[in-house]
Amino acid sequence: MEGYIKVTAADAYDAERGYGFTDCSLVTGRVREGMHGLEADFCIPLGTSFVVDVPGGTYLVSILLGDAAVPTCTTLRTNGERLVLYMRCTAAGQFVRETFTVDVWGEPLKLIFSGITPRVNAVDITRSS
Repeated sequence: MEGYIKVTAADAYDAERGYGFTDCSLVTGRVREGMHGLEADFCIPLGTSFVVDVPGGTYLVSILLGDAAVPTCTTLRTNGERLVLYMRCTAAGQFVRETFTVDVWGEPLKLIFSGITPRVNAVDITRSS
C-alpha cells in the first residue's frame, strides 16, 4: 500500500530500522483471502509492544482495527502508562479507525497492545508539533 511500510509479526524491534515488536513470540499475523488494501492483513499482538523511534514531540497516532472474519477486541496503552483504548470491540467485517495524541520525550513511542482478540491493520504516526 503506497505510503505505508509493511510490518509483519516477525518484525522484531531493531534500533537501526527504528521500529518493531518487542516480543515477536507474542505476535501472529494473518491474511484474509479476497480482501484488499489495509483490511486484507493484520497483526495479532497479545500483550506486547510496538515501538517506533521518533524525535521528542507530540504525535497524532491513528490505528486501524478489525477483521473480516471474526469479532475483535483491542486494548491499547501508550508508553506504558496512558490508556487510550479499552476493549475497543468490532463485529466481524467491521473496521474502525481510532485516533489519539501521544507526547514522546526521551524515549521511543511505545504502543502496548492487549485485549481478548486484538487486531491491528495499520498504524499512522504524524508529528503534530
